[in-house]
Amino acid sequence: MAKNENDEIKKFIFSQTVIYLSSVMADKSNRLPSRDGVQDLLSEKFHDVYDWLLDEYNQVAD
Repeated sequence: MAKNENDEIKKFIFSQTVIYLSSVMADKSNRLPSRDGVQDLLSEKFHDVYDWLLDEYNQVAD
């Protein structure tokens, strides 16, 4: 497989993952039960993963 095709596949996978995480965050973040800060911790982890994926996607997309 050519390098260009690999880059396109990476871009597609990253973009779909970022879109999926965005929808999960928008749909679930305010509905999770808040017990002893569980919601805050989960929301923070979502943001950490989302930010990392977005950075990775931007590097691949450049």
